[in-house]
Amino acid sequence: MSKILILGFPLPSENDREIVQARNIRALQFVEALAGEGHELIYAAKPQPCFDHRTNPPGVHHYVEIDFTSRGWRSKLESLIGRTQPGCLVTTDFLASYAATFLNLEIPCWMDINGDPVAEKQAGLHRQGTDRGLLSIPSIESRVLRAGDRFSVASTPQRYALIGKLGYVGRLNTRTFGFPLVHSIPPAVVSFYRRRPQPSAPLIRGRWVKPGDFVLLWAGGYNTWTDVQTLFQGLSSAMKEDPDIRFVSTGGPVVNDRPYQEFRRMVEQSPSRERFLFMDWIPRSELLQLYEESDCGISLDADCYETELGARNRLLDMTGNGLLIIASEGPEISFHLAREGFGRLFRIGDATGLSHRILEAALLKKSGSLPSKEVLSKRAFDCFGVAPLSRPLVEWARNPTFAPDRRTISRAFRMKAAFRGMLRDWRTRFWGVNYREPEDLRAIPVQNDYGKRER
Repeated sequence: MSKILILGFPLPSENDREIVQARNIRALQFVEALAGEGHELIYAAKPQPCFDHRTNPPGVHHYVEIDFTSRGWRSKLESLIGRTQPGCLVTTDFLASYAATFLNLEIPCWMDINGDPVAEKQAGLHRQGTDRGLLSIPSIESRVLRAGDRFSVASTPQRYALIGKLGYVGRLNTRTFGFPLVHSIPPAVVSFYRRRPQPSAPLIRGRWVKPGDFVLLWAGGYNTWTDVQTLFQGLSSAMKEDPDIRFVSTGGPVVNDRPYQEFRRMVEQSPSRERFLFMDWIPRSELLQLYEESDCGISLDADCYETELGARNRLLDMTGNGLLIIASEGPEISFHLAREGFGRLFRIGDATGLSHRILEAALLKKSGSLPSKEVLSKRAFDCFGVAPLSRPLVEWARNPTFAPDRRTISRAFRMKAAFRGMLRDWRTRFWGVNYREPEDLRAIPVQNDYGKRER
């Protein structure tokens, strides 16, 4: 058993005032995985509005809020480390990982990068129509990649992307050859996602929708990579074929409000607008009630690198609460859910494919073939449990170790490499392109124009 300091964002609870984000769910997954091993957990969280932990969250022995975006955060955190003497540090998201690089640590550090920050930045800049701030995230990420002893990411494609980035900051060196620097830890069905049927009165059944209507639920934000055009076209086409289809949306804009506002404008101009219901952000208890009253969950993304590299926690929330899902291809978790029988996929940007999937699901309900929510929820916890999916972190925490190249790539070494690169570029302008360094060339036989070998 180890004493572990975790740095991240507040853990979600059933408090209706909390707007839970992916970073909160990721933190909970790590806490549940480590607490299950009996470790003593010290949790330092950045305060968030509406989150209030007056007592320690389940599995956490000591909980403290330290705002690492405000003045004096570093001394507070280093004081906590000095008092508690943890054996290792675990960060649960990109911002917390960046903060950890400024600490004077003499303990091994596991850094999590939940989603590709560069791909997320690209999607955001595309929506804004500007490249301002384009290079800020790569410079921050390079600092993180130079500092961690182990890294975890949200998907296998993101793992490969991060391996490439590690090579560009010098971490794929002689000391780390064969050493597992990066691990894929997919999102899991955490306890927060557990199905809890609500005893309250219906929110929409018998009021806005008839008992026999087929209800599609969108649960969560409309982020910069949400393909609202395909969403609207697919829904409209399906509604023309089946008058019993209804669409219910919770959540709203995330970071940029253009996708959400664009979708609302299209709906307002649609002849089927009365069959769309927008509830915006609602309390958790009401969302759980909507899960009980809905027939199918829906999620889709635009064709971009963030979609390919990232994850979608909302899909696991829906499956954990017993909903089948209709989702676009792209995120790795979508393929995993479809393979396990939790839903159907359609190609990114294929409005016709989306419409067909909706009509297929609606037909399942009419024929009485939709699986029960109890069965789907139990299967989701069996297939996507926290412990098996978080195994790399769990195994490392049993015996935390430094990376083999810890503190071997100094700033002077990097400056020398940069200078030699500039010199090589200058030499290439006049004497031709040559990949090998000059000292290597002296030992390589060269073939001249006349077929003679010369040194």
